[in-house]
Amino acid sequence: MFFWVLLSAVVSVDLTTAFFYSETKLECSGSEFVIPLYGFNTISFVPTSREPRTIVFKDNKVEDSRYNLRHGRVVLQEVTESNAGRFYGQNDITRYFETVRLVVKDCSEEVSAYYGDEFRLTLSEDTAVLQFSPNVSFSSDSVTLWNRYSPSEAGRGQVSVGVWILDEVTEADQGHYTQRDRKGKFLSRHRLQLEDNSMEESLYYGDEFRLTLSEDTAVLQFSPNIGLSSDSATLWNKINPTEAGRARVREGVWVLDKVTQADQGFYTQRNSKGKFLSRHHLQVKGE
Repeated sequence: MFFWVLLSAVVSVDLTTAFFYSETKLECSGSEFVIPLYGFNTISFVPTSREPRTIVFKDNKVEDSRYNLRHGRVVLQEVTESNAGRFYGQNDITRYFETVRLVVKDCSEEVSAYYGDEFRLTLSEDTAVLQFSPNVSFSSDSVTLWNRYSPSEAGRGQVSVGVWILDEVTEADQGHYTQRDRKGKFLSRHRLQLEDNSMEESLYYGDEFRLTLSEDTAVLQFSPNIGLSSDSATLWNKINPTEAGRARVREGVWVLDKVTQADQGFYTQRNSKGKFLSRHHLQVKGE
């Protein structure tokens, strides 16, 4: 009697799940990812971002252009953060079996530089394209900095003897630099982190702000924000050292009388060629 009860229990279990198991795979962004088929006729994907399920593979054909079929396996040639999620196999209309949970990690090589420094990146022999993106996902925000076979695509920076050089880094240069071969295949990725080397100045409302100009200083610029861009203004120019309002220069010292909240920001000194020399960050307390 016990034998028949046990046999009935075993038969009632859905044994199809015994042949499929879920595994978690950790892949670096940019690497290749292989999805085993396990005999499934359909592979679907549900992203971690909780977007709708999409079909990756069905009836021996790849349904998503980012994937290809190779030796009976579905291959994603370049993993990005958008590929993080769960892959499911399906043998019929109603049953899904989770096969792989993909976790994507940024494995970029970390490099750092100070504001205004020169940034140098060695290009490998196989590198044909250098791309930049502020984010690791590398979607529509990526730009081409250098193309060996199409020089007209070049962005900022220049290449000399196999080294890409950026003369002066700013906040806009923080992000990911990806090298690819002639076919667009991922080769390597570096992540540039900018370190702030500003000299901090803290004054009270109404105080006098004194800034010593170096012998090489030709221009003094001001920006209320850390990134000197279109919002920067020239406060003093060695060639035409006019004085206006509360500012003046005395014996190599730039002086600003009675500082206010509007004077908070970044004061940058540059030489006659526009090269960065130093930067001071002023904070005003009170009022």
